[in-house]
Amino acid sequence: MSTKEKLEQDLVNALKNRESKLSTLRMLKSGLQNALIEKRGKENNPATELVEEDVLAVIKRQIKQLKDSLIDFEKAGRQELIAAAQEEIKVLGAYLPAEMSDEDLEKIVVETITELSATASDMGKVMGLVMKKVSGGADGNRVKAVVTKKLS
Repeated sequence: MSTKEKLEQDLVNALKNRESKLSTLRMLKSGLQNALIEKRGKENNPATELVEEDVLAVIKRQIKQLKDSLIDFEKAGRQELIAAAQEEIKVLGAYLPAEMSDEDLEKIVVETITELSATASDMGKVMGLVMKKVSGGADGNRVKAVVTKKLS
């Protein structure tokens, strides 16, 4: 079952059971619809559909926005907003694949550095290739930290 189909099913269940995560699921569905409209406009093809990578990118983008908001909420001391944002992050995170282990990530980074014979000045090339290889299995900040550590 694709992530989008799982979302649709969870949305129906949340509606029936009047669950608190309903608003988060609606927000995600709206984000997916906006991404679909944007993709159809770029490709100029009304039959275009979102693929799994597009869906995961929308989820990650929404989680990142919520994490950015958390910083502002913490500065303002708004505990109720912090709790709500953390709950939304938890709901959205359930749709993402499991994170790659640190050992696996380091192995991929070392292989990529060796493959490119990279030096510290080649960080951008290494980052780009590693991000393609992990394909959503690791956060960009984690990848950057490992690449920086291995290149220095």
